[in-house]
Amino acid sequence: MTTSQTALPIATTTTAAVPCGVNQVANGGFGDGTLSPWIFAGVGTYSFVAGHNSNTGLSLTTSGLGGLVPVSTAVTLEQTIVTVPGTMYRFSVYVNNKRGNSGSTFSCRVGNLALNSFTVPTNININQWVLRTFDFTALLPVTVVSCVLTSSVSAEVVIDDVSFERPC
Repeated sequence: MTTSQTALPIATTTTAAVPCGVNQVANGGFGDGTLSPWIFAGVGTYSFVAGHNSNTGLSLTTSGLGGLVPVSTAVTLEQTIVTVPGTMYRFSVYVNNKRGNSGSTFSCRVGNLALNSFTVPTNININQWVLRTFDFTALLPVTVVSCVLTSSVSAEVVIDDVSFERPC
């Protein structure tokens, strides 16, 4: 009796990169007046207000716990995005600072590395839309985008046109 062995190909699964210039953030303009699929958490509120170039942006407000010993509070907004490891992406968001003090900050981060982030005080560029952007390379097949407003006093920012895409 003769036996033979046949090598079978190994099946692999890969995620194809989304074409360049396509925003992978769902509801990045908040135009439908809902938060989904964003996740909101923290001590504060969110509301829909006039946006950058639209009728709808997202206002994030912390309550702040001032007093003799000020205690910072924070609100966080996050969304998970499917990415291709090793691929470069660009994150951008329009930010309109409304109020806060020199210790109040708004930051956005992609993944867990501080290199993939920005932080700005909320007491500058009041009532002005400013585009914040940075490039990064994805390390994992999913990446969490998170934005955080932190303050020991009542602070507010409005964000709009959140974008996460491969640059062309």
